Amino acid sequence: MIISHKHKCVCIKTRKDGGSSLEKCLFLDLGPNDVCTGETWGDNYPRLNYDDMKGNQKFYTHFRKDEFMDYLGMEGWEKIKLYYKFSIERQPWEKVVSMYFWLHKSQPLHMKKFIDFNHWIREEIPRKLTSSDFLHYNELSDKVYRYENLQPLFDDLKTHYNIDIQDQFNQTWCKKYSRPDWKLFYRHNSDNIKIIEEKFARTIEFMGYTFEEFYD
Repeated sequence: MIISHKHKCVCIKTRKDGGSSLEKCLFLDLGPNDVCTGETWGDNYPRLNYDDMKGNQKFYTHFRKDEFMDYLGMEGWEKIKLYYKFSIERQPWEKVVSMYFWLHKSQPLHMKKFIDFNHWIREEIPRKLTSSDFLHYNELSDKVYRYENLQPLFDDLKTHYNIDIQDQFNQTWCKKYSRPDWKLFYRHNSDNIKIIEEKFARTIEFMGYTFEEFYD
């Protein structure tokens, strides 16, 4: 997450949507009083003015609306409520595959409970990925950009804030790890397609996604 008082904008960091890469690219354009939650897995950019503990409450790099409000407090919210707030959302069929392999890297012992991807999506797609949390993340946003086409985001950053990160972003890949093509996990498996459609129904409706749009 980024809160930029310099540019009067807020980047709300959703999950598995390129948020770490975006933070890294924007970092050098931040002012001394701005906030950046920073890297957590060796992505080589620091935190800025961010303390993940407030009292007895632990905060992370991804904020639901209630967590965001708890972190800011009313005084903090009043200061930034008129800032331009944006986030990125990714089509869920690929997003889930990305999370599956990320969890194998970050939580290998936990993932041993699952036989394969098919077993995992039926038993435990993390709640914070699914539609039950989609609006809690994105309802704060004035605009939600599609991960699949970030050109409008790059254009807006350049036009309104004189920030040009397009080339840098296209060469930045945080949390880098190899995985198979996401489409392999849905080939000849209509049940997997339907499971994702059900669990991400609100995301799909809000963003206007269809499986056929991405599967060719």
